[in-house]
Amino acid sequence: MSASPLFAAIADREPLLGGFLGDCAVRAAADGDAWLDDGWLVGRASVLTGSVLVLVQLFGPAVVRARVARLYRTSLSGREGECLALALEGAENGAIAGRLGVRPETVKVHLRNAYRKLNAGGRAEILARLVASP
Repeated sequence: MSASPLFAAIADREPLLGGFLGDCAVRAAADGDAWLDDGWLVGRASVLTGSVLVLVQLFGPAVVRARVARLYRTSLSGREGECLALALEGAENGAIAGRLGVRPETVKVHLRNAYRKLNAGGRAEILARLVASP
């Protein structure tokens, strides 16, 4: 099985991500379907007629909620976790609202509740703490 030019470029530039993607592909080729979660990345790989499709999400909602619970010793609701995960990926409130099918004001409330629970001033503060922790 050969890698696409995009995969090769990613693997070249980001060895950890390239290794993660390669592990997904190898496991999918062996089992037909594979899920990997290394704490930061969640990946799913599936074999499609001789090719392997790998989907990777950085800071997926489940990963964010688990890491937040561990670091901050508090839990977020499912919707707070979804909003925060998308916010940490750089999405603005309007884009988050569109993706989740809610109003931007609703996203603002969920993020405000998450920030209050985490005693954080905003996305940047939470992201800095998540990135700094092992």
